Amino acid sequence: MKVGKETSHAEHPEPPPLPGRPQPERVARQIVDDGFTANYDYALQTMTDVPYNKWREYDPEDTIRFYALRLQEAGMIKSGPQKFIADGTDWRFLNELKRELKT
Repeated sequence: MKVGKETSHAEHPEPPPLPGRPQPERVARQIVDDGFTANYDYALQTMTDVPYNKWREYDPEDTIRFYALRLQEAGMIKSGPQKFIADGTDWRFLNELKRELKT
């Protein structure tokens, strides 16, 4: 794929969907069809480079803690990350989802 070359998504046939297989081609086509970008190649490159299927490996509490600390450093929030997490998060839905995915 050449970066910078404008191509139409019609030039890129969509492979048949396979169960459990990421479908970056389909998502890139949807991004172009929805008007977020006109360049299919850029959209496809982004979808293949970004590990969007790795969400199960990340700890959402660590993510909230990281960004809460950045917001506190910038003066946008006064409370610390732990208070921010305690007061503003509810992990019940996510924990239930994780349990269901393990079975």
